[in-house]
Order: sequence, then C-alpha cells, then structure tokens
Amino acid sequence: MLIAYLDESYTRDNYYIAAVVIDAKHEDRLRKAIVRAAGIAEAFGLPHDVELHAHEMTAGKGAWSPLRGRHRAVATIYRRALELLVDVPVEVYVRGLDVARLHARYRYPRRPHEVVLQHILEELSEHAVARGTWLTVIADELPDQTALHALVRRFRDIGTPGYASSTLTGIELPLSFRASRGTPGIQAADLIAYLYHRLDGHPEGDARARRSAERLWAAIEPAVVHVWVWRP
Repeated sequence: MLIAYLDESYTRDNYYIAAVVIDAKHEDRLRKAIVRAAGIAEAFGLPHDVELHAHEMTAGKGAWSPLRGRHRAVATIYRRALELLVDVPVEVYVRGLDVARLHARYRYPRRPHEVVLQHILEELSEHAVARGTWLTVIADELPDQTALHALVRRFRDIGTPGYASSTLTGIELPLSFRASRGTPGIQAADLIAYLYHRLDGHPEGDARARRSAERLWAAIEPAVVHVWVWRP
C-alpha cells in the first residue's frame, strides 16, 4: 500500500500541487523526519512542535516570527527537512498550471484546483497500478471538500476529462482530508509545493532568493520522480 500526501501552493496566476509518496511501512519514518526537522528549529528558539509551514518559515510569520529576517537559519532548517525526507525515502511528484494562460485560452475555464488535482491523481493512479498496489491520498483540509469528493467520484464513474481519460483505478476512495498541523506528510508536501512555486512561478525574482531556492531544490531533487506544469 502506498500513501500520497498532497498540498498546494498558488497565486492568481499559478497553481501547484505536490505529492509526497511513501510506502505505508515508512509512515513512522516520515513522521520522525519531520519531528527531527522541528527539533532543529527548536535549537533556534522555536517551540519543539512547531509546524513546518513554508510560507510562515520564509516570511517570518506566526510561530516563525522569532526568525524573521534570519534567512540563513530558516534555509538551514528547510534544507535539513528536505534531506531527511530523501532519507525516508519518499517519492515526489509536482503538477502545476499556468492559470493566466488557462483564462486567456478558455472562455469558461475549469477551476485551477480541479485541473491540477485531476492531473496529479491521474499520475499517482498510474504509478500505483504499475506497482501492483493501491494508493491512499491524504490532502490538506479545504473548504470545498464535499464538492471535491463528488468530483473524484465522478472521475471514477465516467473518467477524467481529456484525451487520456482515467478512472483512477489505482486510487483508494474516498480521499482523506486532514489538518496540516497534525499531519507530518502534509507538512512535507507543503515544503515542496511552496518551493517549486518559488522556482517556477517567480522566475524574475530576486537573484539571491532564487539561488537559495535552487539550493533547496537540489536537496530534494534525488527524490523527485516527475514535475510537469501545464501551460495552455
């Protein structure tokens, strides 16, 4: 049995979902990796159970406010968390969408979250089938979970839209939604989704910040199986 933890990162013009996939037997190792990363943060004066939330980390907000402006310290914690994930081991998938181009091309576009969720579920289902197993999906809590359950059930019943329609036979339904605060796998997916968003969605950003993001991506890259962004 495989488990995929999903989280998203987005702005008005870009939408990304990252999936952190593990064999169910490694679930405790994943939990310990996140706990160890939080332990590193504790050495910098943060609570021992601080949530690894990428936006708060890099912006110095919420529980991470004591490290506001201490970019090197935050990068150290971030990088170590990614290295620990590679050691679990995990497999990483990222799917994205250029939302601005979607709206420019289609008069009545689908919601970005639905599009990217469909794409990543199709890939995860294919991966599970190839492995001869099932995959359980655990995603961050969202306000429209009931609608998403219905959407994914429709995918199972009649297939996903598009030329490569899938009934997601490798995915165990229903999807599970949990709070990131108590779910280490979702925190792991958050770190990766946010990081790839910074790399792909902000190519014109500050050169120093980009180099930092590239160094962080290099830490997780050994675990990356596939990344693809749809640019309609």
